[in-house]
Amino acid sequence: MSLIMSKIDLEPYFARTEDPLTSAFEKKITTHPGGTASMVPPPQIEQAITEIRNTRRAGKSAAYIHIPFCETHCLFCGFYKKRYDSEQSHTYTDALLAELKMWHDDPVQQTSPIHAVYLGGGTPTSLEAVDLGRVLEGVRKYLPLANDCEITVEGRIQNFGHDKIKACIENGANRFSLGVQTFNTSLRQSMKRLAKREDVMAKLVELRDLDQAVVVIDLIYGFPGQTREMWQDDIETLHQLELDGGDLYQL
Repeated sequence: MSLIMSKIDLEPYFARTEDPLTSAFEKKITTHPGGTASMVPPPQIEQAITEIRNTRRAGKSAAYIHIPFCETHCLFCGFYKKRYDSEQSHTYTDALLAELKMWHDDPVQQTSPIHAVYLGGGTPTSLEAVDLGRVLEGVRKYLPLANDCEITVEGRIQNFGHDKIKACIENGANRFSLGVQTFNTSLRQSMKRLAKREDVMAKLVELRDLDQAVVVIDLIYGFPGQTREMWQDDIETLHQLELDGGDLYQL
């Protein structure tokens, strides 16, 4: 093995500069689940949905529920989102629950237990507290959840108050995944993340000390203007908070 490796030029795989956060490589090749998928032509949509609804699942499954609303548009985010308002929170929740109920008896929804549910977005925690509770209640009512099903609510620190936390926990959420991205206040606000460092840390400590759900956060490296020192501080802060985990992403 060592003889083979000695004949391979590994130089292209290492950073070329002293600033790997911003200019280590000439370009980046990104992939995303579903990136090779193709659109269904409009005349075939109804047939495609019918086929999905009649397909029996096998083995462990996960359910993803999209909440498309965001209170602000983070400059680094390319996911589909809509500007939040409280009336749309109620309307969207009504429609979502109606769809869960409509599919309730279909083979795709009932043939085997679901072991993980993920509320993603957008920003699920932008929903009104009552609607967060309604969505989670509907998930438990209409989906065949495994006894140990992990139910994740994704969100952000801003406006994630006691009422929303309570609504999530009382209706079955057992994991929070919060998009901190960075603890640095100036860097956060340059990316349109509103909460300050001290507010972020206080909320994470609150959730951790409740000890009612797993708490994990996202951190991003490669922001414009982000230094090695900033990134090191983010990692050290994550460690000091003693959360259940953290996911690190390249911008």
